[in-house]
Amino acid sequence: MKNRQRQKDILFSILIFCSAFAINLLIQKLFTTQTLVPMIFVFGVFLISLKTHGYCYGIISAIISVFAVNFAFTYPYYAFDFFIEESILSAVIMLVVAVSTSTLNIRIRDQEKLRSENEKERMRAICCGRSPMTCARPLPPYTGHPPR
Repeated sequence: MKNRQRQKDILFSILIFCSAFAINLLIQKLFTTQTLVPMIFVFGVFLISLKTHGYCYGIISAIISVFAVNFAFTYPYYAFDFFIEESILSAVIMLVVAVSTSTLNIRIRDQEKLRSENEKERMRAICCGRSPMTCARPLPPYTGHPPR
């Protein structure tokens, strides 16, 4: 089950990253402004961090996005130049977005899991006809004979 979820997360991450890259290439061809490029990649990192399980997908997508912006969308084009202040700042911002979104997402999933478990316990207590406080003790086994 975890392997299937991992495959879904990887496929989703690749799909979002490629979509952000393609949108940025289209914007670069149609418009003269370059201000949208980092925002689209930050939005892609946000979506990846929101929909995948764990921190690594968001962090890896943030790092790859910084390389993509530096390589394809900043001067000199199609060459790496990490001495530009915007590259370092965009890397920090994308990492903060990825980590904070993943943290919030993990907390929400944990709370939902806890709520679901509490609801199961409450429903079991109602079905047993006992109060929720005494439901922690198991019911005695049924032997077919009335108690003495």
